[in-house]
Amino acid sequence: MEQYLQQSIGLSVGEFSIHDGSGLSRKNRLSSYGLVKILEKFSPYSDLLNKHHESFLKSGTLDGVYCYAGYTFQNGRSLPFALLLNQEKNTRDALLRTLTQNAFP
Repeated sequence: MEQYLQQSIGLSVGEFSIHDGSGLSRKNRLSSYGLVKILEKFSPYSDLLNKHHESFLKSGTLDGVYCYAGYTFQNGRSLPFALLLNQEKNTRDALLRTLTQNAFP
């Protein structure tokens, strides 16, 4: 995975840390920027993701961590996005609604 992130996605070693390939480790580190770069490569397969609030996305949840990554579509255009939230109360749905309503002018 580390080799793929470096060679195919173009991330440098300091931009990520993979301790568990399943994504279920608090030691895993990837910025929203890095995740969007991965989504740009994945875009031909975006329809494989679950549809939720007019977006195709993958969710991720650990205690106190709530994430969405995927694509929002409006007017025939797509925009990859990554929401990585560390918070007590899960507000990712509200943030996703705001994003999809304001993503394109």
